[in-house]
Amino acid sequence: MQAARLGAQTAFVSMVGKDAFADNIFGLLKDEGVNSKYLFQTNDFPTACGFIICSSDGHNIITIDISALNSLDENHINQAMSIVDSDTIVVLQLEIPIATAIYAGQKS
Repeated sequence: MQAARLGAQTAFVSMVGKDAFADNIFGLLKDEGVNSKYLFQTNDFPTACGFIICSSDGHNIITIDISALNSLDENHINQAMSIVDSDTIVVLQLEIPIATAIYAGQKS
């Protein structure tokens, strides 16, 4: 989001379900000027969500249900590669399957 706010052309490549969380992210990306053409949707799983739990001694514990993210695969990455060129910066997060993240890194 910050790169888009600074005027950079940005895109978000991911997988979401078909639910209210997905509707929210599509709306947010549009409002922020982020290309969501490669934000894929699945009927098989809900959109991923995470929670930050604070333990009694003050430490944060982050829990994530990756749900739909588990469906992001090489085929989706191949489709999204049409927006990647030699000047593109690709940022990967490891909430997607590790094989998909490695593939995306190698392709970009």
